[in-house]
Amino acid sequence: MSTAMDTPARTTLEAGAGRPFRFSLVLEDGRGTLRSWIGGKWAFFVGSAGVLLATGAATLAAAVASSSREVETPAFASVGAAIGALLSAWHLRPRSVHFLRRDGGWWWRGPGLFRRGWKALTEESPLRLEREILSTVEGFALYAGDLRILSYLGDPVIGRRVGLAFQAAGVPLRTVHRRRAPAEDSDPAS
Repeated sequence: MSTAMDTPARTTLEAGAGRPFRFSLVLEDGRGTLRSWIGGKWAFFVGSAGVLLATGAATLAAAVASSSREVETPAFASVGAAIGALLSAWHLRPRSVHFLRRDGGWWWRGPGLFRRGWKALTEESPLRLEREILSTVEGFALYAGDLRILSYLGDPVIGRRVGLAFQAAGVPLRTVHRRRAPAEDSDPAS
């Protein structure tokens, strides 16, 4: 007979549907993944802009170079489009931060091709969640050491849920609340 105690706790949190920046957090069995990406129509526009800018720059370079010698403008434009596509794909790729519980503590490994290995999360160097409460939305950023691994602007509940998910898993986390000071009236007549 299986009870609720036999099944491992799984925390899944996703946010950003319909927004430019999206993220997904999954914590389960001493492992976790935090993924962030640009989604939907925003990804299309960012990718298209990257390809168009690189193609335009290559075409302009070909036009400048063709004044001094024989240069094929379509070849430069094709190379520019290829470079723009590669740069757009690089910029739009999902970024993943991995978490692992080992040796009695939590460790993290950052995004990128050249990951420098696992780093410990301790009470002296925990994850830091900086929440900024605005009038109707909340912006928050999640830091591991000096590296910002996630930033998000949206529903005020999301930042709190991210913090609670990490705390429930036992990940060392420090939350910092920031409030914007009310704008002072600079009109001397009032």
